[in-house]
Amino acid sequence: MDRILIENGYRLTMPKTIRRGLKVGEEMLVTRDRSGRIVFVSEKQIRATLGRSAGIWRDRQDIPENGAQYVRQLRRGRRLKQFGAAKHAPH
Repeated sequence: MDRILIENGYRLTMPKTIRRGLKVGEEMLVTRDRSGRIVFVSEKQIRATLGRSAGIWRDRQDIPENGAQYVRQLRRGRRLKQFGAAKHAPH
């Protein structure tokens, strides 16, 4: 664990031990976790990770591109089954 000083204007300098992989000018997302730790995450890395996970859904013919529409369809089917009307539901 490194020790840093919060400077005027709430600036801080990243210790050399964690600079590897960081680029000057790269935008980082920052938050505090429940333990009070400050967490920096590269926005570029988050987008790449989300892109990979979204890729598993690509080219699926049974799922519409509009996710909200898909969830509404799922819920509608479940509700119709609860009321015993599933056999009359439009597909």
